[in-house]
Amino acid sequence: MDNQVQALNAAIAQSYSNFVYDPIVNPPVDIDKLFGQAALFGTLGKPRDVLDLACGTGVQLLRVADQVDGRLVGNDISPKPVEMATERLAQFGDRAEVICRDLLDIDPEELGQFDVIYNLGVIYVVPPTVQSK
Repeated sequence: MDNQVQALNAAIAQSYSNFVYDPIVNPPVDIDKLFGQAALFGTLGKPRDVLDLACGTGVQLLRVADQVDGRLVGNDISPKPVEMATERLAQFGDRAEVICRDLLDIDPEELGQFDVIYNLGVIYVVPPTVQSK
C-alpha cells in the first residue's frame, strides 16, 4: 500500500509544482494558535525549533520565524514550492532549511528533535500506519 501512496504523492507533487498555490497565512492556524495547541500537548515555554511538514511555499514558516529563535525546517514533496519556500526563508540564513522529499521518505533521525511539529492539510495522503506514529 505504501508504494501506491508514494506513487499518488509523486503525481500530486508534479501537479502542485505546475500550479503552485501560494496562500496567505490562514488565521485559524496562525502561529499563536499553533503554539497554544503545542502547549496543550506538552510544549513548555517558548518553542525554539519548528518543523513544518508539507510546508508548501513556506508562508507559515515565514510567520513562525519571528516567533522563535531556533531552527525553521520545512518539508514538501513539490520542487517548485520548495524553491519558493527556500527563497522566502533565505533571510534567516542557516536557521532555515527546506527539504524536498515525500513525507514517507523522511528519516526522523536525520532531522533531529523539534519543539513543535505540524502538518496542515495533507495528512490524508499519509498511510494510516504512518499516521499512527
